[in-house]
Amino acid sequence: MGCAMNTYRMHSPFRQHRARVLFVCLLLNLAAAAPVAADDSTAQISDQISEPARPRIAVVLSGGSAFGIAHAGVLKKIEEAGIPVDMILGTSMGSIVGGLYAAGYSPQAMQDLISTIDWNSLFMDPKELPQNMFERAVESMYALRIGFDSKGPNIGTGLLEGQNILSFFTARTIHMAAKPDFDAFPVPYRAIAANVLNGDKVVFDHGSLAEAMRSSMSIPVVFMPYEYNDQLLVDGGVVDNLPVDIAKQMGADIVIAVVSRGKAPDSIDELNTSVEIGSQTGNLFIMQNMQPNIEAADLVITPNLQEFTTASYARAKEIIARGEEAGDAAMPQLRELAAKIA
Repeated sequence: MGCAMNTYRMHSPFRQHRARVLFVCLLLNLAAAAPVAADDSTAQISDQISEPARPRIAVVLSGGSAFGIAHAGVLKKIEEAGIPVDMILGTSMGSIVGGLYAAGYSPQAMQDLISTIDWNSLFMDPKELPQNMFERAVESMYALRIGFDSKGPNIGTGLLEGQNILSFFTARTIHMAAKPDFDAFPVPYRAIAANVLNGDKVVFDHGSLAEAMRSSMSIPVVFMPYEYNDQLLVDGGVVDNLPVDIAKQMGADIVIAVVSRGKAPDSIDELNTSVEIGSQTGNLFIMQNMQPNIEAADLVITPNLQEFTTASYARAKEIIARGEEAGDAAMPQLRELAAKIA
């Protein structure tokens, strides 16, 4: 025991010295490695600063009944320019074209679908039989059911329940039924409607895509308001016909707006009936409300649709062609934008 203890005491200083040497070497190695790690971290941060994320692009489609069919043609040209669409928003007919695009339809597939639809039957309820029912409804939308009752003016609830068009939307978007979150779509999507109970703007960001489109295009008087989650919804054009503001709220850095509208009257001779006067009054209201969003957009594309009417659905191919022409006219700006974000 004594020898063992003496041996330990004799070798102990040497072991302590060796431990100190090893410890110093370890510190030197760490010190030498530390600048390298710092350099790597600095390089990573530098890369993040010098290579920012690509700007997010939103396409916003206005309402406009048959005029809105032109959106499909414009979308085709936006894709041809090489511009990625990170989100798409729309009101009324813009919500329909935008909804189909968000659900994965290509512009060409949309054009094929839209140009072959039997619009008369689509806008007709099963109980409605007269030919050109929708055209008659649009022409009469400001005059047909206006009257008075004990509570004052009464414009009725609308001619059409819209069951056929809801069934059509449901069938064409059935593959999206399992995706109630509109941000989970191939292209994130929003549709705009108006709650007639309180005048609120309703932004659809989840739920049924078919119901969102049906609600957004409930033209007052033409279609009955759509009941959804204790709300009574009508065409979003009443509150926001070009939702550029919503695109900005979603984080869009660049907004391409497509405004589809017809010809304004050149003289009082074109406003001979109460229907024509009422229609023009509605157009003025919508345009005034839309102007701030037009000014807020980075690029505005306006197809030339002066020879068409809000009910020119039978001329869908021609309207789509006008959309393509507008896209071609804007191609220099579109390609410039594509080059900037590449």
